[in-house]
Amino acid sequence: MSVLNCITIKWGSLYSCEDVNKLFRGVKRHSQRDVRFICMTDDRHGLDPKIEALPLREEPYEERMRAEQVRHARKGALRKIAMFRPDLVKDIDGPMLVLDIDVLITGDV
Repeated sequence: MSVLNCITIKWGSLYSCEDVNKLFRGVKRHSQRDVRFICMTDDRHGLDPKIEALPLREEPYEERMRAEQVRHARKGALRKIAMFRPDLVKDIDGPMLVLDIDVLITGDV
């Protein structure tokens, strides 16, 4: 059975590392497979050591935007676009499940 690849993104202070850890534990608890869990973040402090942390890079579109637009983009879906970069994660075997931090896992994934 292949590994279940999951990724989420956390930046700023709206959600904590503990929120990411809860999501990770929920996925592990409700999966029959081994889980590879990845978090793109600007602060990995407090993440479960089994969670792979990727640095949250500034994307090219952010450089072209005015400062005001960048602040707004980071609060919305634009920041999530980076999760779909084909070169983001190395050695992926199988599909990647993209999860928001506020998702509650209640059944088999």
